[in-house]
Amino acid sequence: FLAHVNKLAGMFKEKVEELMGKHKNFLINLRQLGLMMGLEFKEEMDGLLITKTSFDKGLLMVYANNDKRIVQFLPPLNIKEEVVDEIIDRLDKSLAAARRLKPAFKLIYRTKSMFEKRKKG
Repeated sequence: FLAHVNKLAGMFKEKVEELMGKHKNFLINLRQLGLMMGLEFKEEMDGLLITKTSFDKGLLMVYANNDKRIVQFLPPLNIKEEVVDEIIDRLDKSLAAARRLKPAFKLIYRTKSMFEKRKKG
């Protein structure tokens, strides 16, 4: 069982590193211990965006509350090797969608912050 998990972990590491090359300046780091992974993004809002776009593509990924630039990526320990490519494909599509949405989300995020400051002041 552990050998299978370690093999999957290696596959995910290799493929996520490829995605880091494809999505430079967006996905900047992989934190990994076996299949417990954290994807690190450049900006705080990126973690929020990828949580949404991943859900839309059928992946459950949640940003870490203590650092919203980190998204928890926790595939099941018992998946088959053949499923890794499908998961990575969905992740790639999620990353692409998040990058497309980022300019609009940035505007909304800043506008919301501006109005919240006005309410307090």
